Amino acid sequence: TTATTTTTEKEKRKDGGEDDQRMNFTPAPHVNAADTAGDMKSLKRNLSGKLYLVVKESEDSEWMFPTVQRTTDNTDISLRQSAEDALATVMPLHDVNHFFLSNAPSFCTDDDTFFYRCIYIAGKHDLAHSSSYCDYAWITKEEVETLVGINDPNFIA
Repeated sequence: TTATTTTTEKEKRKDGGEDDQRMNFTPAPHVNAADTAGDMKSLKRNLSGKLYLVVKESEDSEWMFPTVQRTTDNTDISLRQSAEDALATVMPLHDVNHFFLSNAPSFCTDDDTFFYRCIYIAGKHDLAHSSSYCDYAWITKEEVETLVGINDPNFIA
């Protein structure tokens, strides 16, 4: 009986059975057209890693993360709400499905700049018409170090 079972499994594979289909599976490449073209506005780049949203205030300004200046007038607003306000200055939040990972900042600089991690899930990711920024890009961890100038190992986990 054991020999018959083995023969049946081998015949199943020859006939294009389930095991044969798994053996012929080829995963999609992690490097795609957006990577090779250097399209920094595409979320379809760096598929094996994370992307970070950066913006420019003017054509000749440097890349930076979206920010909101907290003043003494708005101290009753939480830091997390300020982070959501900063994201809203870039893209209309009613068009974007997003998720902030925590109510606490993930990183803080010496000059009291707080960073929050937010996951983009789906939706329109273009600049809002009312945005004060002129350009945006989705960049990799290595590009954060070169374009934004933050190279602290604790910044990006």
